[in-house]
Amino acid sequence: MNWNYRIQYYMMGILIVVGILGIVSTYRMWYVPSPFTCFVLLMLSIGLLVTHILQKQESKWKEITLVFFVGLYITLLFSSSIYNIWKWERVFTKEGITKAFLSLLLLLDIYLTFAYVRIKTSYKRVKGNQKRVNRRISNKKKINDSEEIHLILGNLYKNSDK
Repeated sequence: MNWNYRIQYYMMGILIVVGILGIVSTYRMWYVPSPFTCFVLLMLSIGLLVTHILQKQESKWKEITLVFFVGLYITLLFSSSIYNIWKWERVFTKEGITKAFLSLLLLLDIYLTFAYVRIKTSYKRVKGNQKRVNRRISNKKKINDSEEIHLILGNLYKNSDK
């Protein structure tokens, strides 16, 4: 394995562990990370995703995981921001609104990750099935202009005598 890929997998593993611990600790209210920490982790995961895309790596599981964790860090960023700025304790407590936002945004992240996977597979399927219409039209024009008999892909074309 190339040293570049090795570093990417190590960083990805660290981001996965920190992301899961961040979600659990925020939901349990053991430790709510600061928005700046979440922002730095978000930028690291976006950097890994951009590197994965620009290097045209073939691992689709790595791409799906990185997309999910970009959304996860966005979820953590918004939840920790809500925790820090929430002032209306009579309506909802800080802990309650943070848990609600964390749960809803995590469900949205899971849904958007599945949507990304479906869009990507659908696009690749349609892209692979596109026909080359221009080439076939130009071949038929050449065939109709000549007076020879042509056999193309099992089809017989014969120009009628004029």
